[in-house]
Amino acid sequence: MKIYLGVVGSKKVHEFAARHGCSWLLTPTNARVPPSGSYALDNGAFVAWKNHEGVTESRFMSLIRRYPDYDFVVAPDIVCGGGRSLMRSLEYVGKVPGPLYLAVQDGMMACEITNVIDQFDGLFIGGSIPWKFNTARMWADLAHLHGKKCHAGRVGTWEGFIHMHYCGVDAVDTTTPARHQCDDHIVKYFDHLKNQSRFSESSAEVTV
Repeated sequence: MKIYLGVVGSKKVHEFAARHGCSWLLTPTNARVPPSGSYALDNGAFVAWKNHEGVTESRFMSLIRRYPDYDFVVAPDIVCGGGRSLMRSLEYVGKVPGPLYLAVQDGMMACEITNVIDQFDGLFIGGSIPWKFNTARMWADLAHLHGKKCHAGRVGTWEGFIHMHYCGVDAVDTTTPARHQCDDHIVKYFDHLKNQSRFSESSAEVTV
């Protein structure tokens, strides 16, 4: 599972990224030049929603022009906006160069997304934290069924990483390293995978 760091941040954060092979998730309000590695572009809707501000389309389009070599870009959406969010995102199909991801939000149903998923290159799981974690497997399965990838936004703990990993999510992003100058949750996630791998190898030897 690929990890994107949500804030470019300090030199220490750059070191975290290089050490763990992380990529970057840039937004209209956090568009510092990534020091190295690949990057994706978010539309900034969550930050605007959190700060009770409006989303400025011009800044979003400016971000796309400034950083055109992205892994993917998240179509503008409405946080926890259900059908309204879907309609907003559909307005950007053909308007924004791909790969274009659709942000799924609280209130959306799989049957709705099935009808439009082929217009996008992947799914981005947004929405509230409980909804995100409760529906992650469904969205990952739906994306993979249609040959798409699935990314979960704002996953800030190692338990969250592990949950998304076993739900089949392809990538996550986290701002924890920049906000707390700490990469413990990334280390614990990789340690868990190593331990599981060793356990599987040991079990296979016993079986043989």
